[in-house]
Amino acid sequence: MARKARIAALAASFTLTLCADAWSADIAQPLPARKPTLIRNAYVMTMDPALGDVPAGDVLVGDGRIMAVGKNLQAPPNADIVDGSHAVVMPGLVETHWHMWNTLVRGMEGDRTGHGYFDVVHKKAGPQFTPDDEYLGVMISGAEAINSGTTFVHDWSHNLRSSDHARAGLKALKDLGIRGRFSYGYFTTIEPDKVSNLDDIAAVKQRWNEFSPEGLLDLGMAVRGPLPGVPKEVVDQEFGAAQKLGLPITVHVNQIARNKDMVQKLCDAKLLRKEVLLIHAMLLSDAEYDCIVGSGAAVSLSPVSEMRVGYGFPRTNELLKRRIPVGLSVDTASITGNGSMFDVMRATQNAASGLLQDEFALPARRLLELATIGGAKAIGMDDRIGSLTPGKRADLILVDLRGYHMMPLTDVANLLVQSTQPADVKLVMVDGRMLKSNGEVGGVNRQALAEAAARRNEEIMRQEMADRVQKKQP
Repeated sequence: MARKARIAALAASFTLTLCADAWSADIAQPLPARKPTLIRNAYVMTMDPALGDVPAGDVLVGDGRIMAVGKNLQAPPNADIVDGSHAVVMPGLVETHWHMWNTLVRGMEGDRTGHGYFDVVHKKAGPQFTPDDEYLGVMISGAEAINSGTTFVHDWSHNLRSSDHARAGLKALKDLGIRGRFSYGYFTTIEPDKVSNLDDIAAVKQRWNEFSPEGLLDLGMAVRGPLPGVPKEVVDQEFGAAQKLGLPITVHVNQIARNKDMVQKLCDAKLLRKEVLLIHAMLLSDAEYDCIVGSGAAVSLSPVSEMRVGYGFPRTNELLKRRIPVGLSVDTASITGNGSMFDVMRATQNAASGLLQDEFALPARRLLELATIGGAKAIGMDDRIGSLTPGKRADLILVDLRGYHMMPLTDVANLLVQSTQPADVKLVMVDGRMLKSNGEVGGVNRQALAEAAARRNEEIMRQEMADRVQKKQP
């Protein structure tokens, strides 16, 4: 009864806290209304095997969903008409694991021992974060995602130092109008034997419709899992809470030698299931691969960060050979530099070719699948997004093919994977609403966001430098 009372009290304070932030009034802008839209005469890449590609095709959008795909479609009288000549229309990109909060400290990590990502971002910057910082980090990440063609983000939020931090991150996602999953996690310096804030997770779940009144967001849990030093009781309690609340769960596994047996531990404890998304999963035994296959769990790969931080090469082809659902992710723009999923596709292709010494290890079309319908399957949303199938939600992008770096127009799939830059993405639609048009992201005051972010980044860096001086570090 005491726990139910705590959850009820947290839920009761939910709406008040949701609106009590310092930045959003200046940064968040009204989102445009949904309108029927007909995109005409584009190269339509549906990512639906039954529909295939439709050269010189049309896409009709209405009521937030894909109404029709074909040639010479008729537009309703009140529809906006978009000329898709010299462009590709395809599903919006699906990102499956991103620590969006720490984009606020992009580039802060150094290039020598003691000043790397985990030292600077997790141990030094993370503890300084306020709820307003959480909001800023998620807003920057989400705006960058939209700008580069990503329509779904998985905010793997692991610096939640209070209930207000969680609410600030969720408010940013809501303000952006992007589709996504908020996986409520722990915080970067939590002690191994401490359990995540399960009461607040339950309170957030209880009032979820207030965060996502249009159904664009869903809730998940981000956990540490059986890391060395984390007691089994903590692992069981967190996994059990997720299952009781009906939440999908994600966990980093098997990326370095000291935790290379995490999947086996999860398997032995019977904690793997279809609703579990495994992050990295680079050092797997045959038995662990078999366990993942048997459980129906999926894997999210982030090749740019995995190579940059020294984990090695993702085992993309091995996972695909075993028909394990695979999605692609940014992971953390504070070390990868940017949040472009086109860059992630390129890195995935190059890493596979380098690892297998095979130029043709991962064809471009397969990469596009992983970044759209494959990612949607990995997060359990392929019934709603990931392809331009009539009836699905209207999450799509238009990529202009007229840039110098796209000339000459040859194989469309190869050009999309190898050459696309964020500036080529001219239109981004989520649930039938234009979030980027004419090359500009709506819903965000760019100047106000930049000024607020620069101010807080400078303060965080100043404190980090003061700590170095106090500790007599170089």
